[in-house]
Amino acid sequence: MALVESGFSASGLSLINGTVIDSGPYTFLGGTTVDTTGKMKNRSDVWVIANGAVYSSTGGARNTTTWPKASTAPLRISPGDEIVQALDTCIVNLTR
Repeated sequence: MALVESGFSASGLSLINGTVIDSGPYTFLGGTTVDTTGKMKNRSDVWVIANGAVYSSTGGARNTTTWPKASTAPLRISPGDEIVQALDTCIVNLTR
């Protein structure tokens, strides 16, 4: 999670409810983004890690971090990807 958190574009943000799906060459990491007071900024964000590089997948991940989009080359993994959606659902369920 620290690797993903290092790309937050605003200071004081962190992740809770960290969940991982390891799928071959990719690691999908999701979590809830919170500020320093614990207030939820984004219920569920998903990033993709490939060869040590982080890519943002969901809208919240793209808007709160400086990581490149997972939907562009070389990954071409869209926010609608089956694994991204499964992880997003898991994180949402953790926040209920």
